[in-house]
Amino acid sequence: MIPVFVALAIYYGESVRRGAPLEWQRFAAIIVFLLAAASDGLDGYVARHYNQRSRLGVILDPIADKGLLLSGIITLSITNWSQSDPDYGKFPVVSGSRHYPRRGHFGRRRHPALFHRQQNAGKT
Repeated sequence: MIPVFVALAIYYGESVRRGAPLEWQRFAAIIVFLLAAASDGLDGYVARHYNQRSRLGVILDPIADKGLLLSGIITLSITNWSQSDPDYGKFPVVSGSRHYPRRGHFGRRRHPALFHRQQNAGKT
């Protein structure tokens, strides 16, 4: 479903750039993305509920999750989804990892700034 979503999103962005947006492509891209996300969630629920695990599934499921999200972020970042505001569909990819406390030794929580100072203390 990921390639179908990417193709529909790119074709819709190109139709907007040409000045004749094909709205059915936008709605189809959104529906395909939502179906892919729902089927992934349902798959995870069924696997947990019936305790079905496989070594291949343990490897492929996280790859599929990240592939779906990254394809959505990257595709919407490079395509144009709005005629009136060309920057509407484009957004920066921001990592939120520095906003969450990190775990130190023995499970203690550390504040990121304190953790950074501790790491750099011996580098003077």
